[in-house]
Amino acid sequence: MFTLLADGLWHSTSTIESPDTGGSQGTRRLRELRAQGIVIEKRKKVGSDEYEYRLKNVHGRVPRVVAQPTLF
Repeated sequence: MFTLLADGLWHSTSTIESPDTGGSQGTRRLRELRAQGIVIEKRKKVGSDEYEYRLKNVHGRVPRVVAQPTLF
């Protein structure tokens, strides 16, 4: 999940929960990253009931995760 969000772009809930990125465990992984202190921004997708997420860009850099057990 961190790898997906590391590009700094907005990613929809459907992308985060797609089989290619971990399926329904995608949003759980977002919560785990937040628990590690990673700031993940959330906004409502324009014209949809869906949300989008991205890593907060701090001083021009995406934060690093100390330990990342899964890469989807």
